[in-house]
Amino acid sequence: MRTVMMMLVAALLVAPLAGCGEPSQELREVGDKLGETWDAVKTYSVKKTDDAVGLFNKGVDELTPAYEAAKKKAAEVGGDASAALDKQWDVVQQKLSEAKDASAENWDSARDAFVEAYEDFKKKVSDE
Repeated sequence: MRTVMMMLVAALLVAPLAGCGEPSQELREVGDKLGETWDAVKTYSVKKTDDAVGLFNKGVDELTPAYEAAKKKAAEVGGDASAALDKQWDVVQQKLSEAKDASAENWDSARDAFVEAYEDFKKKVSDE
C-alpha cells in the first residue's frame, strides 16, 4: 500500500515537469489510473480489516466458554485468581475494541496487540 502511495505522490510531483501548460492526455490517464488503483487498495484494505475483526470476534466467542469455566474454577480456588482472570479477560475485550476502532495508520499495532492478548489468555485458560 505504501508503494502505491509513493507512486501516486511521485506522479503528482512529476506532473508539472512533464511539459508546459496543460498536462497531456496520457499524463491525465496515468493520474486517473493511479487514482483508481489507490481507491481499490483502500477498499481492499478496509475489507481485509473487516474480515480480520470478524475472525477476532469469532475467536473471542469461542473462547468465552473456556473463560467461564476457568472463572468458575478460580472462584472455587479463591484468592486473587478470579480477579486476575477477569482482568486478563478485560484486556482481551479492550484490545478487541481497539482493533475494531483502529485507523489504517494504527491497524497493525492494534491487530498485534489483540492477537498477543488473545493468545496469552487462551494459553492461560487451556493450562488450567
